[in-house]
Amino acid sequence: MAVSEGAIGLPRPQASRAQKALAFLRRAPHLPLLILVVYALVAVFGPWLASYDPTDIGDMNRHAPPMFVAGGSSAHVLGTDHLGRDVFSRLVYGARISLIIGVTATTMGAFLGTTLGLIAGYFGGWVGNLIMRVVDAMLAFPVLLLALVLAVTIGPSFATVILVLGILSWSGYARLVRGQVLTLRNKEFVLLAQIAGCSPWRIIVQHILPNVVSSIIVLATLQIPGVILAEASLSFLGAGIPPPNPSWGSMIAQGRTYVTTAWWTTLFPGVAIAGLVLSLNLLGDWLRDLWDPRIQGAHR
Repeated sequence: MAVSEGAIGLPRPQASRAQKALAFLRRAPHLPLLILVVYALVAVFGPWLASYDPTDIGDMNRHAPPMFVAGGSSAHVLGTDHLGRDVFSRLVYGARISLIIGVTATTMGAFLGTTLGLIAGYFGGWVGNLIMRVVDAMLAFPVLLLALVLAVTIGPSFATVILVLGILSWSGYARLVRGQVLTLRNKEFVLLAQIAGCSPWRIIVQHILPNVVSSIIVLATLQIPGVILAEASLSFLGAGIPPPNPSWGSMIAQGRTYVTTAWWTTLFPGVAIAGLVLSLNLLGDWLRDLWDPRIQGAHR
């Protein structure tokens, strides 16, 4: 018979400080929310925060170091890149690009996936089977590889990145929503609505959709970081936001050649991406813990 450590008086393993800190952040979203608010404010008020046009080339100030490094000045707080462009200004405008693409593409994918998931789950039949086979096919291929192929085929642009990432991010929503609809369509409130003569679409919109919205929001919060990383990867590979627009991914790509001599051109965009993605992931984990009754029961 198995005996627990507590039953024989052995001390239980203690969580490390890092594990405790991560658990605290997941339970209390104050810090992730604060960071996201800062990113949003920077994106909204970018033109007033940036001291320079992000595309202005300064031949006399190439690879100027940040102000806190020897040789730096307050004229360029985070230094300049290989073309003399202000790194801080490009970071500020890059935040706007990343957030717009992340939110817009995720919203597009959520709308498309939710609609198809509702149809597949409620109506079923050959239509539902066809939708789920397409979902299986989408999940079988690497999203970034498909996005790269489509972006190169269509041509890199702001609209192309949003369209490609939005189209390729719907499958997860369709699978999630279909699974919940299969359970909800046999509930009493749905059966009563059918008896009352409500049309299928009225039942879907008024009775089923409100019960799956929370799960959609959680999934969207967790998928926005993936979309932002995908955009940065496409821009890094030259198939995303075309230059001279200041995308964080393209900033890292352009600065990687000078990483040993001008490290700030790659470090600051990388930190910006990491901070935004980590904050969104922590917020998504918190929302999942808040709205998932199974996880709530496990924490009691």
